[in-house]
Amino acid sequence: MTDKNKSSEGNTEQGEDSNLVHGKNALEWVVFGASLLLVGSVLAFLTSQAISSSALPPRLEISLGQPINAGERVLVPVTVKNLGDITASGVEVEVKRQKTDETSNFSLPYVPREGHRKGWVEFDAPLKKEELKAGILGYEES
Repeated sequence: MTDKNKSSEGNTEQGEDSNLVHGKNALEWVVFGASLLLVGSVLAFLTSQAISSSALPPRLEISLGQPINAGERVLVPVTVKNLGDITASGVEVEVKRQKTDETSNFSLPYVPREGHRKGWVEFDAPLKKEELKAGILGYEES
């Protein structure tokens, strides 16, 4: 190899080195910076949620939907909302038909904090929504 070739090879390596900063090229630094920003943002969000959470116990609300006729039976959709900061598990829901002894109930494995779950109950037809009264029989805090 001649001195001229050695010199040109050295320039090529030097040119590549000018695009590198401490062994990394610009794209690697951009990806590193974006990743660092994303991870930092997630940690800041989770920390603020943990600090600001007031840990209210489950506060369950029930709403009944419009009854749907299904032959000799009526199906009624039931939505249970948890307005608290703690998940409720083993939720027992009961819906009574007023002026009769007819009741229908179901269980929900859990209702997440600030979330909701849906279920259905069944009654004899005919039925109006105003005849129904819903309540929570019990639950556990998770």
